[in-house]
Amino acid sequence: MNIFILIINQRYTHFSWVAELIQIFITISITVSFLVMGSAMKHTIDGWVNRQWETNADSVLRIQTWTLPQIFHTVSMRRVSSGFLSSLVFGIIFVVSMCDPKGFVIMLDKVVSFSLNTEVGLFIFLMLRTSRSERFKDR
Repeated sequence: MNIFILIINQRYTHFSWVAELIQIFITISITVSFLVMGSAMKHTIDGWVNRQWETNADSVLRIQTWTLPQIFHTVSMRRVSSGFLSSLVFGIIFVVSMCDPKGFVIMLDKVVSFSLNTEVGLFIFLMLRTSRSERFKDR
């Protein structure tokens, strides 16, 4: 797109507003895409953490301290671990994207395509199979 904007700015200066509009649209598009994919990743990480914590029902640690402000009176380790893991994954993705933006775009294209195909092909099959099992026949 930079070439397109460059051509507009050099050859068709009276259409420079179109180049600005394209840049604004690209910025909004990238932001929305990041937020949508990031929220899906956040929910996936939350699901993994919740699934791990469900295996041990008594593993939720509650800290009751009168010296902490009211909002911090109940801190669950599940919430802390989910936030930490999400921040860690987002941080890794941010560092990789800042170090090699072109490689990141190529990797993102391949990984997102592979994961979506895996999700559609494998996970939906597993969900259908589980929903039709004996355990859920009466529901």
